[in-house]
Amino acid sequence: DDKFVVVVLTTIGFGALADKVAKKVRVCSGRPIELPLRMRYIDEDGDSVLMSDDDDVQMAFEGARRTGHVELLVTANPTA
Repeated sequence: DDKFVVVVLTTIGFGALADKVAKKVRVCSGRPIELPLRMRYIDEDGDSVLMSDDDDVQMAFEGARRTGHVELLVTANPTA
């Protein structure tokens, strides 16, 4: 599994975050990535939580105040 670091403001929205993550994967891995992305974050209890809108992004940042970062698990072009 590849790991990448993406630095963003805590005010970023879901769409902009997805775009930045996709760009980072394309640039760093040299692999094309298809949208939509399925993004999950690891909450303070260690649970994987699906991100689907701006509110979810803000919840991820609020929960990460202790650690100072949000860990995302990203899957490209998920099937329904």
